[in-house]
Amino acid sequence: MKEKVLLSIIFALCSYNSCGSNPNRIAWIEERFANSIINDGIIHNEFLFPIEGFVCIHDKLYIQTYGGELNRIRLKKTDEGYMITNFEYLINLQIWPEWLVEKYSKSQIFYNLEGDKITINIKGPHIKEEYCYISNIGGSKYGSILEIKGWLLDLLLAKGAEPWPKE
Repeated sequence: MKEKVLLSIIFALCSYNSCGSNPNRIAWIEERFANSIINDGIIHNEFLFPIEGFVCIHDKLYIQTYGGELNRIRLKKTDEGYMITNFEYLINLQIWPEWLVEKYSKSQIFYNLEGDKITINIKGPHIKEEYCYISNIGGSKYGSILEIKGWLLDLLLAKGAEPWPKE
């Protein structure tokens, strides 16, 4: 019963926010996170990074951090590519510890879009990380991160997985 109610709510929200057919809006979600659900039917939260995803609305790029809301990102062209200049201001301080915010605020975060994939490279004094975000999920593109999550949840349930703990 819980599953049906939850799915009804998610799909109602997805339908309300549906922009998948809107060419002026497209969303990206973390690739390893999505692929762990698609390929293995498992949610691997160790892939989580402060960026939940990206949304492009009318050619303007927005970032969504976990527990945050969509915020416009500022990019600066450098010799190494486009650098996100306001990243540390977008991390939700209620969810991420201060040391993590400090770690990323002392790093340079580069953005690169190639085809359907966004690559984020983090370079700092003691850090070098890379995260990829994809917009083509299950052969479709979506207009919001919520739509992608709804599709992934539906896939998990179809595989018989239990994405939430039992009571």
